[in-house]
Amino acid sequence: NELVLASGETSFCSVFINPLNNTAANKYPITLNVNSESSSAAASAKINVDVLNCNAVSLTAQGNVNACAREKFSTSVIIKNVGKAAETFNISADSAGSFDKTSVKLDPGQSETVEFEKSYENAATTKIKFLARSKDSTASAEAALDVSVQECFNFDASLTQPTGLICLRKPVSFDLNIKNTGDKTDVFAVDARLESQKQIAI
Repeated sequence: NELVLASGETSFCSVFINPLNNTAANKYPITLNVNSESSSAAASAKINVDVLNCNAVSLTAQGNVNACAREKFSTSVIIKNVGKAAETFNISADSAGSFDKTSVKLDPGQSETVEFEKSYENAATTKIKFLARSKDSTASAEAALDVSVQECFNFDASLTQPTGLICLRKPVSFDLNIKNTGDKTDVFAVDARLESQKQIAI
């Protein structure tokens, strides 16, 4: 910009600073230079611009979860707007499941708990990664949840056949051995069905 000043005259001009989206929060020194076009007179001034992280979010997961295979479990994450402006955040996970809400609008300093529900078919030790991303800025945050999936309800069964001959009209017994191989107490119902059409009673 050019300023035309009469002798003894003073004028003010505005300097606009617009940090780009990928600018890190920090203090940046800026030098302003003023030069006369009529002479070699020059002057300069240094200022420090403190660029703040006005758009920020934090995401906190429960920590760890113990779950049973083939049973749904629920957990939660806490999303908080730690920036200086109201924003809307989308919430997602890298593992298929269901949220009670996938988008929340938060004022500065406001937080909200979001519920997540999922099930696994088999025992496993795994991790779920959650992501909160702003719809209004580049603010984002991640959180991880450790999940230990156990075979809480499972069993082995074996049938011991009797030795010797099986004769008509003489009852015979078979020993059925059932072992609870799960991690929790279970109740087992035993039932026998004939696949043969012959007259055999159980």
